[in-house]
Amino acid sequence: MNAERRFYIPTELQKTSAFWDLLSSKLQGVEFQHSSVAKRVGAGFLHVSLDHLMAITTLINDRQFTSALTLMRPQYETAVRGAWFSFAATDPQAEEFLETDRIPKIKVQIRALTDALPSLTGLEELHDKSWDYLNDYTHGGQIVIKSRFQDGRIECAITDGQPMGIAGLWDRYRDAAGQWQDSYTMLTINADDHPLFKHYHQSGKEKRMVVMLPEGAYGDWLTAPASDARDFLVPYPADRLVATPMRPGNPES
Repeated sequence: MNAERRFYIPTELQKTSAFWDLLSSKLQGVEFQHSSVAKRVGAGFLHVSLDHLMAITTLINDRQFTSALTLMRPQYETAVRGAWFSFAATDPQAEEFLETDRIPKIKVQIRALTDALPSLTGLEELHDKSWDYLNDYTHGGQIVIKSRFQDGRIECAITDGQPMGIAGLWDRYRDAAGQWQDSYTMLTINADDHPLFKHYHQSGKEKRMVVMLPEGAYGDWLTAPASDARDFLVPYPADRLVATPMRPGNPES
């Protein structure tokens, strides 16, 4: 992967939505008059997987990240089932599923898929590394709970994955030796009542937060006259931020 490439959630969501629209339009109303039972069942599972994918996209757009991750296992599992029925299962296996709801375990499906499609070599290893995490989010396991209730310092990030714009000042001056120097500073404001940043800094001392700029306000800040600067000195909405617990460190840091 190119080291310069950046992953932006809104961009990736647009790609996912476009992919979902394309595949759904191809599958909607398709007839399987001459297809095997297994391939029909496979197409049904793949269509369900697409529904899950769109639900995940919708939840991420609404910043419901834990709920989106909860759907990752059923989305992945229905995709594997769809591929297994389409490329590895037999008609008798598909008919048994339709009659009894019985289906081989997912590892058995993956191994059969790998045999049928050598290009999927490595899928079983990926499955082994991710399956416990997928189950944890689906069933509300310790990973989810620890991420919400672990004590310690917190790290802040904007929930849509975009770079964080911070209001700052800069100046250029000559030092005592006559050399030009550039200086920069970030602006901060009081955060005693901010739902998130009130938890920062030492107990008993004033809470501070940097001045975060909405994406569309970068140019306005850079060109605003000094008389308008105070209009930007407002707390950033807490519901647009996420805080990730970190391991307890030096309480004085």
